[in-house]
Formats: sequence, structure tokens, C-alpha cells
Amino acid sequence: AFVFLLSLMAGMGSCPSLAMLAVLPITLLIAVAALGISLFLAALTVSYRDFRFVLPFMMQIWLYVSPVIYPISMIPDKYQWLMALNPMAGLIVAFRSATLGHPWNWDTLTISAAVAVVALVVGMFYFRKVEQRFADIA
Repeated sequence: AFVFLLSLMAGMGSCPSLAMLAVLPITLLIAVAALGISLFLAALTVSYRDFRFVLPFMMQIWLYVSPVIYPISMIPDKYQWLMALNPMAGLIVAFRSATLGHPWNWDTLTISAAVAVVALVVGMFYFRKVEQRFADIA
């Protein structure tokens, strides 16, 4: 996908800048957020069987709460800190800044990165806490 992105940027006449080097740490933070949330949701799904029916709705809502299809600038400045509590919001904005040359929103990125790390720690601890109740199926 990254090669496709670079070829698309070349076709559009957009030259990648040095900010593209930030894509790797941003991708690492996205993986941290995804792992933390996945561990937490996996433990909930195993503990509560019906939780698997709630997950698709949660994911759909999370898509609309994250600034994937709209820019974060649509949200008033006084509420952007609240949007940054979504770990993906600041990371999506940072990815856009790195690839498209938009101005960086450091406050949103910092809050989202901190929430991603907290999500990983909480997800790991919760998973380890409820792991003893998982049924062993061999």
C-alpha cells in the first residue's frame, strides 16, 4: 500500500517530504493502540459471549467518531482535546500531516499517543487478569 501511495503521489505531482519519515513511528503507535484495544476486547469477548454481537456496532461508531472521512478542523478548537481522547484521531491527523504536508497538530498527537499507550497497558493487564477464566480447548 505504501508503494501505491508513493506512486499515486508521484502521479499527482506531490513530492514526498522529510515529514514522510514520521510515517514509521506513527504506524508503530497505531499498532500499539490496535494491540491494546484488541487485547481488551478479546478478553471481554471470551468472558462475555454476547459481547461479540456488540463489537460490529462499536466498530461502526468508532469509524464515525474518528476523523477518517472528515478533517479534524470541522470540530471546534475547544472540543478537539475531547476528540484526541480517541487514540486513532490524533494518529490519523498525524498520518495525514506526514503524507500530505498538512500542519501538525502536536496537542492532539500527544494526547492520542498517550491514550494509545494507556490502552496497551490496560489491555495487557485486563487480559492477564481474566486469562485464568478462559477455557482451554486443545
